[in-house]
Amino acid sequence: MAKRGRKSGASLGLVVTSLPQRMPPPSNLTEAQARVWRSVVGAKPIGYFDAATGPLLEAYCGTVASSDVISGMVDRFDLAGISDPANLRQYGRLLGVRDRLTRQMLALARSLRLTVQSTRRADAADNRSAPHGARRPWEIGTEGGDEPA
Repeated sequence: MAKRGRKSGASLGLVVTSLPQRMPPPSNLTEAQARVWRSVVGAKPIGYFDAATGPLLEAYCGTVASSDVISGMVDRFDLAGISDPANLRQYGRLLGVRDRLTRQMLALARSLRLTVQSTRRADAADNRSAPHGARRPWEIGTEGGDEPA
């Protein structure tokens, strides 16, 4: 129901547009790849991905889906017959493919700035590996009476 009376200048100048949306997965992706797409896009703020990063994200989703398939094959591999040279070669090939896919996935994730390292500034990193006041290994023995054993 509309408001009665004159409309203010502010309301006349207001243009209602659609709210920003998350990028939908391209239609050429498989269902597994589309699940990865929705997961990645949903984990980042709206507008994080644009048309320029779409092809990289598409490649990342394909690599993740392929890696999942190969990892499943590695997990189901019958290790009882590993003493057979043919089985050992096949298992080695599967591990090699999985390793290459993992490296490719990591490179794409870095390019898309999906990794934790890519979202943290190095100078603001939380470097609390030792409690406050703890002495560093190279400081032991530099002051009197603290000779290492």
